[in-house]
Amino acid sequence: MRDLKIVADMTADLFHSGHINLLKEARKYFKDANVHLTVALHTDEQILAYKKKLPIMNYACRFEILNACKYVDQVMEAPDDFDENFVNAFDYLVHGDDLLIWDQDLLDRFYKEVMRQEKLVLVPYTKDISTTILRNNASISKSIS
Repeated sequence: MRDLKIVADMTADLFHSGHINLLKEARKYFKDANVHLTVALHTDEQILAYKKKLPIMNYACRFEILNACKYVDQVMEAPDDFDENFVNAFDYLVHGDDLLIWDQDLLDRFYKEVMRQEKLVLVPYTKDISTTILRNNASISKSIS
């Protein structure tokens, strides 16, 4: 059985079943390998820069949750740039296939080197659950009460 270093980059805000499914799928995709799964966790500042809003849970809280997750072997701070040095440190980067609906400029900026080295693996995005959906539902609940 071969050993693989897998990275999943995440914001992991309002940790939910979609996040769990991503991590489980990352392991299941490489079922014939001994997987070491690292989460490259985006900082609050990185999230603000590309989503134009701060996460609800701060970096330390999100780090602690991921670090306690049984599917995760290690959590690290995501670099600002997925450059050649970062990409060379792992075998594959796993992301939900929602990445395909992102703005092309964002894709090119963050994942250009990962795609160039053919290390991007997309797994099915969990339908009907996301941090955005949870945020919107919370806003609706507040306005009703």
